[in-house]
Amino acid sequence: LPMMTGCRGRIANNFVTADGRLINGGYFSRFFFQQEAFRAFQFHQTSVRHIDIYVTPNGALSAEKRRYLERILHSIHEDYPNQFELAACTWLDDIPRRKSGKHLFTISDVLLNV
Repeated sequence: LPMMTGCRGRIANNFVTADGRLINGGYFSRFFFQQEAFRAFQFHQTSVRHIDIYVTPNGALSAEKRRYLERILHSIHEDYPNQFELAACTWLDDIPRRKSGKHLFTISDVLLNV
């Protein structure tokens, strides 16, 4: 369509494991799709070994929501053993958007340095 300009779709950064494999960002996002307990989430790979996880719960952060987040951490460790240090999830009232105004579900700073 020659009349369209500047159109960008969803962005899901790939993540890099410590042993050099690439993981599509959709792997991480799937934990929260169809999950009404959380308004927003973001996985941010800051180094090859470290991923920060930010969540904005819908309503109070109940014991059930905490257990769900623990299951996510456990699943990632099972699927990618010894690849990542996952900090406990950080609860935020609002997850900051990028300069473009987009909310990214996954961000990898590692790919910028590979």
